[in-house]
Amino acid sequence: MEEKIIVKTIDGTDMSNRRGLTPAEQAAMMRLRDAFKRKKKALGLTYEKVSELAGWSTSAAGHYFTGFAPINMPALIKICSIIEEDPKSIYPELFDGISIKLSQDKDESWKDKFYELDEQSQQDIIKIIETYHAAFVRNNKS
Repeated sequence: MEEKIIVKTIDGTDMSNRRGLTPAEQAAMMRLRDAFKRKKKALGLTYEKVSELAGWSTSAAGHYFTGFAPINMPALIKICSIIEEDPKSIYPELFDGISIKLSQDKDESWKDKFYELDEQSQQDIIKIIETYHAAFVRNNKS
């Protein structure tokens, strides 16, 4: 008879049935962790500081950086805005099927669509724009 191993967190949460990361999630976690390691000193960051800036519990960011929890779109955008990294370069698979088309005319109907979104979605979009803008500015300094 096989003995079941029970894994619990400090707060007593049973983690023994937690699924492992998919290959894409594993690769994204590695890219995220590598980006963090490259930038943490210059930005003065720790896992705890990233968690604080993201508005999460102390250990939450560490869970994403170590693969304890799979990264999702909102978390990816928050972390990337903090570590000044392009979220699409970290987890391109999350962006599959999402195309951003810039209109050549001055159609401003996008504003109406933006304001129809809930506040959290608006904030997520703003973070994406800020992250891409920061990456663009960094990459175009000559």
